[in-house]
Formats: sequence, structure tokens, C-alpha cells
Amino acid sequence: TQTETDSSGAWSIQKRLGYTTQNTVQIGSTILAGWTLDASGTLTTGLQAYWKMDEFSGNRSDQVGTSNLTAVNNPQSETGIRGQAVLFKRTDGTALYTNNISQVTTAGNFSNSVWVYMNETASNNQTVFSKLGGSSSEREYLLYISGGSRRVIFTVSSSGTADDVSLSADSIGALNTATWYNIISWH
Repeated sequence: TQTETDSSGAWSIQKRLGYTTQNTVQIGSTILAGWTLDASGTLTTGLQAYWKMDEFSGNRSDQVGTSNLTAVNNPQSETGIRGQAVLFKRTDGTALYTNNISQVTTAGNFSNSVWVYMNETASNNQTVFSKLGGSSSEREYLLYISGGSRRVIFTVSSSGTADDVSLSADSIGALNTATWYNIISWH
């Protein structure tokens, strides 16, 4: 296990699953990620939104709620790690968004899990997911891949403008192209 912790112990980054410290980012790979059936049926307890991303184009449906994702510039699908995945192209500004995710807020605990596959590297930052309002003072959280270092960075802001927490997964190193990564963050 590789761990980075700030001097107060308020956050950490770990390269293993199962750690529950607040404000954490984990990165796994398909080599370590087994698929386990949720036999107890409790995996969706408290789940606010879940997008399988198995549609071939257009909007994506929320499997547990009403936070469907609206397509921008019609992102297409591609073969994913399990079924379909969404292909985002930075050259044509493809994206997905929802206006209905008020229940996921920095005022409480939340977690996000996403599989990421980079076809190419970029010199600018690549947003994986975020909760942003209409102005620069309405930012709650952001997970992105840094353009220069290709490190995963997770930021949280309770004020909407300044980062209370900014974590960089430095010990894991730069993300490679042509590799699936499971990125999990929680606050």
C-alpha cells in the first residue's frame, strides 16, 4: 500500500481499496479489480445516481434516480471495460451533464467512482467529473487529470471559490494511455 497524508491527517491518497478516511482518492486497475455480485442487495443503499453509460449515443439514463445526463455534441459509445463506454473527444467538446444532483454536496459525505481510459494525452487539464454552478463562485468539487503531469487531482470547496482540499495522486504516477483506471474519490 502506498499512502500520502497531509500533516494534520485530514486526507490521504491510497493505492488500495477499503480505506475510509475522509477526502480520499484511490486508483485501481483492471488487473486488480474483480467483479463481485452484491448478494446482499445493499450496494445501492443511499445511492443517489448511477449511470451505466451503455447507451450508444445521446443522453444517458440514471439507473436509480432521475439525474439523467444530457449529451453535448452527441458523445458516441465505444467498447468499455464491461459493456459500453462513452467516448469523449476533446476536439469536439463532447460532454454529459445533469442539473439534478443537489443531493450530492460538500455539506455531507459523498463518493464517486468512475472508469477512465485515455486514448491520448493532452497538454490541458481533462475534467473527469465535477459539480459546478453557473458562475465561478459555485464550485463544489472537481476530479481531473492534470494535462502536464497526467496525475489525478481531486479538489473540494465548501465556499464555492477556494479549495479546502486539493489532492494529487503523486505516488501512483502519471496515467498511461491505453489503460483502464478505476478512480474512486470520497469526501
